Amino acid sequence: MCGRFAFFSPREAVLEYFAEEGLHIAGELTAEPSYNIAPGRDIAAIAGWPEPAFTEFHWGLVPKWAKDPSIGNRMINARAETLREKPSFKAPLRHGRCLLLADGYYEWQKTEDSKLPWFFAARDRHPMLLAGLMDTWRKGEQPLQTATIITTVASAEVAPVHHRMPIVLDPVSARLWLDTRTDEPTVDRLLQTQCDVIRWPVSRAVNNPANDMPELLDDKAAGAGGD
Repeated sequence: MCGRFAFFSPREAVLEYFAEEGLHIAGELTAEPSYNIAPGRDIAAIAGWPEPAFTEFHWGLVPKWAKDPSIGNRMINARAETLREKPSFKAPLRHGRCLLLADGYYEWQKTEDSKLPWFFAARDRHPMLLAGLMDTWRKGEQPLQTATIITTVASAEVAPVHHRMPIVLDPVSARLWLDTRTDEPTVDRLLQTQCDVIRWPVSRAVNNPANDMPELLDDKAAGAGGD
């Protein structure tokens, strides 16, 4: 699964990188930098086609038919292999595809007596576009826009730490993902994407979502404790 990530790149760098790759994004990127984004937070995203724009979603998908928004606590991730089978994801897969912005994500490696946190980033260290699904829940006082991160089988680089990884798309694939006219075989191909990543151990201070500072990513602090 992907249960914690970071996004801290400045808006100008994000726009410049994606523009160079042919992905032009409208609107304002207003999300504050965060080095420890946990479920239930608002997260920076890109949605819409043919004019993709920056937006924000609440992390934890709440299907429009849900009676209670608390279901989103169990919907932070969606398995790529079963999206077409799950009532929560069928409609969003057709009409609610989105991208979630990240500079990397955390995963925990189980050992005999503890769990060791690692940080994964794109090998070229550019911002990541995580494939996601969104939905809007309208049974409360205000519409609630929510999203989930799609995961797939871990690559050889990730597998020693965890058996799942988020789907990370390059800008060309991202355009196909956002375009609701993209045919099913192409969508299925995108759902098998495995990003080339690098990883390093990080401080156990990341275990506490209240800890949110650049030092979390310092591999020299990997031995540091701290809930």
